Amino acid sequence: MTDVRLTDHARERAAEMRVPTKEVKRALREPEMTFDNKRAFPDASRIAIRGRLAVPYNIDAMGVLVAITVLWSNGNSRHEGALGLWV
Repeated sequence: MTDVRLTDHARERAAEMRVPTKEVKRALREPEMTFDNKRAFPDASRIAIRGRLAVPYNIDAMGVLVAITVLWSNGNSRHEGALGLWV
């Protein structure tokens, strides 16, 4: 199983959104889609989308997926390269 860690900020966002951390971790371990992050979140290199969640993340030197924040996904799609995300 892939190791996953949430930053303090990602944990706070999940709590604010009333999303279990287990759901956030599943979005990283079993995403429906992933995208390279070119500009939306400067602290994250990729974005994983699963169901209602979009999770910007990085992969650390040990291969651990590190969630930077948690957002609502807007339809699991992109239009002309832009992700539909709700903050």
